[in-house]
Amino acid sequence: MDIPTDRWRDGLFSCFRFGCFHPVVLVGFFCFPVTLAQVMTRMDLTWIGDYRGSDRRVPSMTANGIRTRIFFSTFKCVMTIYIVYLVGLYIKGKLFQEMMLELPIPLFLPMSWWDFLFWVYCFVAVMKTRSYIRRKYSIPESECHGCEDCCCAFFCLPLTICQMARHTADYETYRAVPCNESGLPPSAPAIV
Repeated sequence: MDIPTDRWRDGLFSCFRFGCFHPVVLVGFFCFPVTLAQVMTRMDLTWIGDYRGSDRRVPSMTANGIRTRIFFSTFKCVMTIYIVYLVGLYIKGKLFQEMMLELPIPLFLPMSWWDFLFWVYCFVAVMKTRSYIRRKYSIPESECHGCEDCCCAFFCLPLTICQMARHTADYETYRAVPCNESGLPPSAPAIV
């Protein structure tokens, strides 16, 4: 796959380059952990954004004490975190509705600890993934020298994820696939 070096393929705000209904735009804005997991899978990163390398197997113990090796998919790990977050939101929402029925006045609640933990995870994963992509393709920081990855992950999370997805795939040659581990068709070459 032809991935540019020394520069991003396009700008942070070039989301609609392939149209408003391109899978990267839709999934990246409305369900961004999926796109993040796809980018992390393409780049062979772990669920937290560290380089996995060629050894994708992690040792573990079975019930009878025999050591085995199991495959952990980055995509599946990130999706599990996202599903647990969504289930927690649903439970929290039901409890909040029951509590609101008992209160006579509307109540504004700031971000809960549940939301905070999920956003911290997303922030760290996006920041580390973006930093890895910049290092791998020798992309210099253009703004906010020394903290560009941090600022992009904090202030422009969906835009940053979409930019990383566009940079690590050639959507002019290969179509985007919204519901698979890499976000690309099986015929697309792997990133080296």
